[in-house]
This record gives sequence, C-alpha cells and structure tokens, in this order.
Amino acid sequence: MIGAIKQKTIVEEGGKIEIISPELPVGATADVIICIDEDQDITVADHDHSLKKEMSDEEHHRKLENMYASAPCNEYYSPSLLISKGKAVVVIPVQENFFHAANAVHGSVYFKALDDAAFFAANSLVKNELVLTVSFNVYLTRPISEGEMKSVGKVVHFSKNLIIAESVLTDAEGREIARGNGSFAKSKLRLSDEIGYI
Repeated sequence: MIGAIKQKTIVEEGGKIEIISPELPVGATADVIICIDEDQDITVADHDHSLKKEMSDEEHHRKLENMYASAPCNEYYSPSLLISKGKAVVVIPVQENFFHAANAVHGSVYFKALDDAAFFAANSLVKNELVLTVSFNVYLTRPISEGEMKSVGKVVHFSKNLIIAESVLTDAEGREIARGNGSFAKSKLRLSDEIGYI
C-alpha cells in the first residue's frame, strides 16, 4: 500500500491543483499538504495562463492590431495601427465624409485618432485583459481637410490600477493639429479570439 506520493504541479486558475497517480486506490481518503515554492518568480502570465508559455510582446502587439482591424467601426474610418511597447501609432486617411459644414474634419475623428493611439499604447503593457478609457481630454489646435491624420500615443504612467497615456495628432506635413491625454484601467474582459485578439 502507498504511504505517500510527492508530485510537482502547477496551480491553475481558480486555485485548482491536479494530482494524477494510477497507484492511488479508488475511493481512498487522502490528506493533501500543499507547499508553495516562495522563491519562485511568478509573472502575471504564470498566474493567469499557468500551463501556457508566456506570450512575447511582439505576439501580443500583433494580436491587438488584429483586434483593432476587426472592429466594425473601423470599416468607416479605414485606419492603420502599429503597436510597440508603451507606444501606438494610428493613421487615418482624411475623407470628405468626415467633414463638418465648414469643410474640415469633425472633432469626433480627432478624438478617435487620439484615444485609439493612447488606448493601444496602454493595452500594449497589459497582456491578459482589455483596458478601458476612464477619461480623455482633447485639445484641438488646427483644422485639417486633406492628407492623413497621424496620432502617436505613449504611456507616461503605469501602475496596477491606473495607466496614463498621452497622444499627439499631426497632419501629413508633421504639423500638430491636436493633442490629448487620458487615464485607462484594466477591465474584467479577457483578451480572446472572441473579440478578434488572434
């Protein structure tokens, strides 16, 4: 009869631990003692995806770009997105159907470009959850009616509960036409293929 079994295992989501041994008799009562290796450096990815290899920053950024491209609203704006660690660049070609009555791009498109760049700069640093925009301030400095709008977003503060990012919008000549800053927080919505994160 077996006196003791020692196995190394990984704690799964929800604190689940699985012990498998064909030598264990069915229906027997077992006392379980759990010892955690305190010297082990546990990353967020280890905690949330304990049985998966940690995703590289590059893979995470490409999946975020795919998610952005799959958003239905982007069929209207035709934007492009390039993400790196703590930074994102959004380019939107100017279209006449973006114009207000004075034949220049409406401020709502400025907001979209600025928020999208800051948002994805923030989410570039969070691999497991979608972040949410908590607040965003926009400063419009110049009209635009042709060419393209390029928004560069950068994270300026990152902590467990708060991410702050800034973005600057320029025209095709490199002139600043707007700027913005916002605060972002992790949501409970997981990044998954269901929302285009593939």
